[in-house]
Amino acid sequence: MSAARGASPRRRDAASSGSPTAQGLRARLGAFDGEPAAAILRLADLPASTGAVLGEVETAARAGGTAVRCLAHAASGVVRVAVARAEHVAPLVARLRPAAERRGGTCVVHRAEPAAAADLDRWGDPGDGLALMRGVKAAFDPDGIFAPGRFVGGL
Repeated sequence: MSAARGASPRRRDAASSGSPTAQGLRARLGAFDGEPAAAILRLADLPASTGAVLGEVETAARAGGTAVRCLAHAASGVVRVAVARAEHVAPLVARLRPAAERRGGTCVVHRAEPAAAADLDRWGDPGDGLALMRGVKAAFDPDGIFAPGRFVGGL
């Protein structure tokens, strides 16, 4: 029997369905961080700022002649940026990080090829918590053997 009079049938959009298109999209989005790129940047800010962050990425990339791909999660405020060429990573981070930090957000280098990571500050300003982080690191890793120098502030 059909739906009651006046009631509309329940509709599902492609993203929530099990359609091959939706499955392919979910797989593609999930694979973003592993796709070929010299580096993946992760910018995090308030969800309401996602559009502005994307605009800043576009402006900074164009200013530097940098090829990028972006994946934005508007609900969480996280924007991932895949940078195609190693020589463009440091200049792009230098353009994006100050604005992100002024707003209270972050710009970190999530993943980078060795050529892109050389002499690059992956984390940015650790803020006032660095002393506390050093203390926690010293308490749990007194010999400094777990990933030395790989975390924020050279921890």
